[in-house]
Amino acid sequence: MKKERQFLHDLHRGRVLIVPFIELFQNDKELRNELFRRYLKTDTKPDFSLYLNNYYSNKELDKGFEDSNKNIPVKNFGMASFVPQTDFEISLKEIESEFYTLCAKKEIPEEFHKHSISRTHLFEKLKKIDERIMDFNLYVTKEKDYNAKGYAEAFAKHLIHALESIDIPLLTKLVLEDFIKKEEFNQNRFDVLFSQTYAADTAKVNYREIVMFAINAINDYLKSLSYEKQEITPLIQAVSVQELKNKSESNSLPVLSLQEFGLKLAFEERQVTRENCDKIVQEIGLNSGGKLYQWYNEYASRTNRKGKPNPYTLTKLNNKIKTFEKVIDFLDEDYKAKAIDELNILQSFKELDFH
Repeated sequence: MKKERQFLHDLHRGRVLIVPFIELFQNDKELRNELFRRYLKTDTKPDFSLYLNNYYSNKELDKGFEDSNKNIPVKNFGMASFVPQTDFEISLKEIESEFYTLCAKKEIPEEFHKHSISRTHLFEKLKKIDERIMDFNLYVTKEKDYNAKGYAEAFAKHLIHALESIDIPLLTKLVLEDFIKKEEFNQNRFDVLFSQTYAADTAKVNYREIVMFAINAINDYLKSLSYEKQEITPLIQAVSVQELKNKSESNSLPVLSLQEFGLKLAFEERQVTRENCDKIVQEIGLNSGGKLYQWYNEYASRTNRKGKPNPYTLTKLNNKIKTFEKVIDFLDEDYKAKAIDELNILQSFKELDFH
């Protein structure tokens, strides 16, 4: 359990480490479990963040770094600026010196050793893939004469081969889809790279051309694949009012608050609209379709569901966890796995930030 908490801390709160395609691992349990499995295969080494947590909690660290950033001086021309270090900064340097002294003597206790995402072979491969994609995105800014079709198809072939070598079919699929989705975002960056509008527009035209060829090659590959794990697409279904009524009458659906019921409907990927919300609450014995509609919209976003409450306090987090726990008890088995996965993320926040 301790190693899993350390892993989740690195994945969700890493201050320095930048994991390529990190959002894919944060949002998908299968990918997260695979990364964790590979994480456990890395050698354990002394870790300064663990050692630091022996002196400061995560909350105290956040406050210390925030105060330090506020202490950065504004330059005044004609005079030297000097700002004394905060007590936190002085303490941090002393702890760091102590840590590296113990490292040199090989006297760091085992409890301050841990595995590392950055030492996995998966991380190294994804880093190279990410760099390759960055080179592709900037290609039209570097080359005057190029073969758009030839370069794009060669890039797609290399990208697919690199992803296949990782041997995680789901990751291959998601990275390729991520590349396709970011086409428009990458075009907009040319407005920053070029001072002249004409140059930026020309780069956009050239970029769209090579992206078109690359996407065609990638789509051909995606169509040819058969995945062991069937793609889960949120297929929104209309709410069957009679179904809900039957469940209520048979006592299989307990009395839930509007908030809890909105969360349940979101997990079940139901459709709640302004047009049908009043009828839904009437049939299941609740009031205020408008309130149900608001809660449903809040929870329909997976980012909102698994995100930290605002304001971020232990009481607020505990209340959110209790809501999830209650609703999960009344979900069909088809929806429980996803809900439990998101509950685990909320519980990891509690373990990391309030213990």
